[in-house]
Amino acid sequence: MLRVSRPTVYALVRRGELEPIRVGERLRFEQGDIRAYLTRNKATQETREAGFPASEPLADGTDGEATSTT
Repeated sequence: MLRVSRPTVYALVRRGELEPIRVGERLRFEQGDIRAYLTRNKATQETREAGFPASEPLADGTDGEATSTT
């Protein structure tokens, strides 16, 4: 549902943005919790897509802006 990497999910859990249910050693998530997370973060994503600067770094540590390699 999130379409993010496993390390990103673990980072969301560490930051308290997603609350897992532990089943043995595995983490599981309620669909409603995932939808609530997506709803909370929809405005932020729309702002970034519109070209406004991000107020916080993205999960990959960047600000979402393209960088020059030359």
